[in-house]
Amino acid sequence: MTLSGLRQLAAAWRARRQGCRRYALVAAVVFALLLPSSVHAAPVIKDHYLTCRIYGVHVGYMRLDLSPQTDRKQPRQAYYLELDDVRDYNPLGLSVREEHRWQVRLAADLSLVSFECDTKSKTSPDFPETRLLLRGRFDEHGRGRLETDAPSGMDIDAGGPLFLYDLLPLLDQAGTLQALKPYTASIVPATLVPSSTTHLSIDSQYAESVLIVERDDSGVPQRLVMNEDLFEYEWKAEPAERATAPPRMLSAAEQEAVAARMPAGGIVPQRALDEPERTRLLRLYLHFPRERRPIPSGLRQAVTAVDWNTAEITISARRLDPADGDLAPYLAPDLFANSRHPDIQKAAREALRGLSDEPAKAARLTHYVYQKVQYEVCPGLPVASRTLRYGAGDCTELSTLYAALARAAGLPCRIVAGLVYRNGHFHYHAWNEVAVQTPDGRLWLPQDPSLGLSDVDATHIVLVEGNVDRQIALGPLIGKLSIDILEAQ
Repeated sequence: MTLSGLRQLAAAWRARRQGCRRYALVAAVVFALLLPSSVHAAPVIKDHYLTCRIYGVHVGYMRLDLSPQTDRKQPRQAYYLELDDVRDYNPLGLSVREEHRWQVRLAADLSLVSFECDTKSKTSPDFPETRLLLRGRFDEHGRGRLETDAPSGMDIDAGGPLFLYDLLPLLDQAGTLQALKPYTASIVPATLVPSSTTHLSIDSQYAESVLIVERDDSGVPQRLVMNEDLFEYEWKAEPAERATAPPRMLSAAEQEAVAARMPAGGIVPQRALDEPERTRLLRLYLHFPRERRPIPSGLRQAVTAVDWNTAEITISARRLDPADGDLAPYLAPDLFANSRHPDIQKAAREALRGLSDEPAKAARLTHYVYQKVQYEVCPGLPVASRTLRYGAGDCTELSTLYAALARAAGLPCRIVAGLVYRNGHFHYHAWNEVAVQTPDGRLWLPQDPSLGLSDVDATHIVLVEGNVDRQIALGPLIGKLSIDILEAQ
């Protein structure tokens, strides 16, 4: 696939954009490796600089500072850690500058007392800077609360002391706080596996990464190497003036080398579909690279197993699934679909003024988001109020904004992700389903604000339901699925 083709497809599978999207994964892993299990072995690190390189190209630096420190206001505090992570590079031709500043307070056993992460990201001169402030405070039992600069948060109960490496699943799921929810049910979506004193594997259903660390005799890191599917990072201890020197942008050849490592972003079926937006019935075989994965099945999308790695999917655009069960979760705000934000509330009122019919409201919101937000690749977190303010984003931002507006208007709404057929390919995509009242009862009505479709065609294949923390599950499937079209009407 060419670099230009990858640029066009980048927004459709943003969960794989390791360099921009998983904005603090590396910092979290470095934390886990820097801090030994025994407090007696914790090194004192003062203004320690490491140059960051991607494929040997200088793109930024990391500054570390770890020292014993107490605080009367936080009696448990015994250590204070600062980490600055700055990267300035141009993957896939997108100029990206990221700054992450961590301030962490640790107890004597190195469990978390509190932390604050201030993240800034800017893509290209004509796109506004995005910023997220993430903070948390916890007691000795791992109970506490995570909050962002948006008016939302999440209560956490880890069932025991919470350590920095426990935050890895949070930061590994494309930056979404939803990933910490499984901790309350003792389900860990990602695990750290220290295979030796110098190797650490990150293993989950979504990805596998390996980080190698080299320390000096006092335990201070001198070199770190991390392989993350898309990028290979290296940090090496160097003088401050060299580490903080202006980075060099990747050349066109180097960008092509990065692009060559990526899987293909679209699936070409064995036959083309004419006028996919008019397709009302689609029947196909979906082939998985390994065992079949569970796929949502119902009236609109019926799924049956064919063999160990193939599912037959029949999608009928004329059929809608009943919205049974508890709809409260689809009305509640979350950290990204922050439906209680004043700007979201105001926009929902303005967009739906004069309407009472719920299907009409759903369609109006689709066209409102489609006209209000310019579709473009948007690194950073998909916070709905921010997308509304800046007026730009890809399918992740648009579907999250739609969910926030619908919930603000009292319409239960969920985000779904999977595949959609356009221009000869099935592309990775995210859209919405709204529970609306109809003469046949309350039904889930699909809406696609990215394509401006209130009448969603049958080429929309749902693979997962949920926010970004669920959508990241598509990552290992990208470039590995195949489709045989059996019937199309």
